[in-house]
Amino acid sequence: MSDNCVFNQFDQTPDPLILNMPTPDSIPLVINVCYGGFGLSKEGAELYDKLSKHHVSLDRFDPVLIQVIETLGVKANCNYSKLGIVYIPGKFRDCIKIDEYDGLESIEIDLDKYILNQIHCILTDTELKSEEKVMKSLYAMNNPPDTELHLLNISPYSDKK
Repeated sequence: MSDNCVFNQFDQTPDPLILNMPTPDSIPLVINVCYGGFGLSKEGAELYDKLSKHHVSLDRFDPVLIQVIETLGVKANCNYSKLGIVYIPGKFRDCIKIDEYDGLESIEIDLDKYILNQIHCILTDTELKSEEKVMKSLYAMNNPPDTELHLLNISPYSDKK
């Protein structure tokens, strides 16, 4: 395993790298936590192909990709990757941004996108009256969710808190 990994203390274990604990409303996301780049080993790619019914570009939320990493642990990593599973609140699934610097990845939540998604749901809700839509939309704009970004930004090299 390469010395360029952020979480070297985990290199000795065959278990998958779990970066935080899941909660009842969380969903898993795969990121690379070392310099180099996101990628699967040959064994990981073969297992992914065997388990998936169709070849697609790897989605970081792909349940088959999660299964491969959970099954193979560090054997799923290529020479230049250290894949880890981080759990994020499910409500932010469509609002995740993966930032990458020389292959090392961290995640952020795009709050503007989240708020716009919420407003879109409010405005297209046929059960709500116009006044309710306005009030709920204003509330969504003025009361962004607590994202606890410092828990999601797992890169120790980031100065974002």
